[in-house]
Amino acid sequence: MSNTSYERLGHRIQRAVTSPAAVSRRQITLERQPDESQEDWDQILDEIDTNEHVAVTRIDDDTASLRWNPAESGA
Repeated sequence: MSNTSYERLGHRIQRAVTSPAAVSRRQITLERQPDESQEDWDQILDEIDTNEHVAVTRIDDDTASLRWNPAESGA
């Protein structure tokens, strides 16, 4: 069973967020890849932005910065 493009995007973001560098800095800058749909990109960023412990800053249509504070989220 293959994953949808949205699920693949979610997995990619999850891997990026849990990378040692991102965990240490508590932030990451993400770029939409050419094979990822704009609709999926916008949807997932909107969903991440609903988390009160994550700040999503859209730099442009294809780039976003995520910042978080694990102390506030209970992590």
